[in-house]
Amino acid sequence: MTLIYLACAWLLGIYLGSLFHLPAWIPPAGTAVCLGLFFALRQRAHAQPRPRETVPLATLCLLLVFLGLWRYDLARPTLTPGPVAAYNDGESVVLRGLVVNAPLPRDRWANLQVAVHELKADGTWMPMHGEVLVQVPSYETYRYGDELEVYGKLETPSDFDGFSYRTYLARQGIHSLLRYPRITLLARDQGKPLLAFLYTLKRRTQGVITAILPEPEAALLTGILVGSDEGIPRLLMDKFSATGTVHIIAISGFNITLISAALVKVFSRLLQRYVALVVAVGTIALYTLLVGAEPPVVRAAIMGGLTALALIVGRRSHALTSLLAAAWFMTVWQPFVLWDIGFQLSFAASLGLVVYADKLQKGLESLLGRFVSMETAERATRLVNDSLVITVAAQITVLPLLVYHFGHFSPLSLLANLLILPVHPPIMYLGSTAAMLGLAYLPLGQWLGWAAWLFLTYTIRVVEVMANWVQTSGATSSIHPAVPLAYYGLLVLFTLSPPSGLIPPQALKRLLRRGAVRKAAFSALVIALVLVWAAVASLPDGKLHVAFLDVGQGDAMLIQTPAGQRLLIDGGPSPAALLAALGRRLPFWDRRIDIILLSHPHDDHLRGLLPVLERYHVQQVLVSDVSHHSGVYQQWQALLHEQSIPLLVVQQSLRVDLGDGPTMEVLTPRARDEDNLDETSLIARLTWQEVSFLFTADLEAEGLLSLRDTGWTLACTVLKVPHHGSDEAVNEDMLAATSPDLAVISVGADNRFGHPTEETLACLEHAGIRILRTDQVGTVEVTTDGEQYWVRTGSSR
Repeated sequence: MTLIYLACAWLLGIYLGSLFHLPAWIPPAGTAVCLGLFFALRQRAHAQPRPRETVPLATLCLLLVFLGLWRYDLARPTLTPGPVAAYNDGESVVLRGLVVNAPLPRDRWANLQVAVHELKADGTWMPMHGEVLVQVPSYETYRYGDELEVYGKLETPSDFDGFSYRTYLARQGIHSLLRYPRITLLARDQGKPLLAFLYTLKRRTQGVITAILPEPEAALLTGILVGSDEGIPRLLMDKFSATGTVHIIAISGFNITLISAALVKVFSRLLQRYVALVVAVGTIALYTLLVGAEPPVVRAAIMGGLTALALIVGRRSHALTSLLAAAWFMTVWQPFVLWDIGFQLSFAASLGLVVYADKLQKGLESLLGRFVSMETAERATRLVNDSLVITVAAQITVLPLLVYHFGHFSPLSLLANLLILPVHPPIMYLGSTAAMLGLAYLPLGQWLGWAAWLFLTYTIRVVEVMANWVQTSGATSSIHPAVPLAYYGLLVLFTLSPPSGLIPPQALKRLLRRGAVRKAAFSALVIALVLVWAAVASLPDGKLHVAFLDVGQGDAMLIQTPAGQRLLIDGGPSPAALLAALGRRLPFWDRRIDIILLSHPHDDHLRGLLPVLERYHVQQVLVSDVSHHSGVYQQWQALLHEQSIPLLVVQQSLRVDLGDGPTMEVLTPRARDEDNLDETSLIARLTWQEVSFLFTADLEAEGLLSLRDTGWTLACTVLKVPHHGSDEAVNEDMLAATSPDLAVISVGADNRFGHPTEETLACLEHAGIRILRTDQVGTVEVTTDGEQYWVRTGSSR
């Protein structure tokens, strides 16, 4: 208990330092006074041994409060911009600097943290220092250690949505932002060799994961193993947040705990005691650096290292001591970590496990023991220990922080965690082993990757279902800050003075070694059966499936024919959204796409296709004879050449036999303005017996009517509305020529173009055509047997 008081006093001192800007002499003076008082009282206590040592302990706590004040004062952040920020919001400049961190990729751009050492303004180079956040297109391949020359305009970071982005960057020493500059690569590998090695290993690990798993499962495993969540679609990330399970995605203390336990178990058997200690602790440290050394990871790494030390030297570890030691080490090094939400949640969850998990387990055994035998109660408790007991123990201390920081909480998040946490260890062990084997030889990791896919898919499906329940049930909100404080106060009182009668008999701790091989074989058989069932369920069903994918403000259509052919028309603007949509609809074990048709090279049709060329086995690509100057299109051309994918340029028209009945006609508009890429869009008409689909890309009504005048048939059952429902997308003549039953508008929610326009919607409604919009219902999938068709939407899944 003494250690708890001391740790709380230290943390209180840091917190008080943030509230009061005291004169610089007060913390050291208070420290000196408390030290003198402490030693005087200690000497008096030795002379009179009978009195309690409450006064020396109180004095020591006061000493730590002053030390905390002093430490915060020494580390008080300076938010004053450095020299390079003096050029913010002015004329364009040229910078030379080093990329000092791993690029942080997003869906459409990546952030580079560049330490500037030279700046050129008004034609003169001068020495300079300071860090700049440089935003580059996501397809650029810059990395840690690159020496760059950057040309562009420096900006002062802006705040948004109540979040002080400027202060957030300033605490990292960044005061300038440079968007989409012109960059020249001067040199590579100018950084620290160890960090360069770790970042390269991280990139290779991500590449292995994406090679053995589809999306979004690959992105989820990447987040769990290496802390990179950029591949997870925004909509899915929001569902993890809504269900209180977002901690599953990030590297957490639980991950480090699992890794530490495995390392200690392996190395203590293979190596001498102290050699095993050095190897285990060193591996934990390298893994911490690999995943980014975020506060929750550092906290868990310190605890894991202390636990490994205790286990290997034959001592019993004390979890609370390790937790408080981790908090002390971290706040001594960086006091501001106390305000990091990740650190707070990680520390609170660990505290809940340390203080309450054993109590809850014994309490549950005692409760069940009233109805069944104690042996049965112990077995039942062991079955639900990881899922129920540990989750409830963590939520006891985490709940107030969730309410305080995010303003809402749904009781259903507890249920979501109960359903998900039991499969987290299999994901960690199977996923990490698959990644390590894949680094050595990719096919070796494939089989274990498929096993991990089961648990990853289960996790995603649970989150999606629970998120829908959360949306319909609502959540508590607008919680007053005093409520969490009162909650913690009552929790402390309850913990220090628990009700009597809750202490159950001592539970037996048995390890079931007998039959371990049989259990492992049975588990492997179950996993294999489920994988076989999933593979069989994904085989062609004899019907034609056309999915208008929800990829935001852009187009992407996936066609799966009765014969098993797969066609992808356009890719939308978001690589993450497209990869996730394909991962849901294509077999996890088959990365084949027979044909990609690029209607025209605008970003909202092309950008999403770039990673598809890298991650899928594309048999053929169909394009028009129109090129484009954009960087995305240049990257597309480079990937086609690099992957040696057959390319067919459609000059006039093309008929594609898709096997077992369906055919597709592709046509190039003849009367077109090549300066307007929308008018160069390839048009496709897919037909199977009585049902047909017209894919119009961005060719609007007048362009389609010109095709009709040349004798081309526009009639269709399902119409993909041109150009996301722009004001000239349809007219009465065009709808009379196409006469669709269903019109699908592929459009992003709240887009800046105002699509679809009121005129287009009114024209479709006046014609009596059913309208489905991807921004409202999600992905629209039309399934047909050639005579009739059925429609499913993302909201009905």
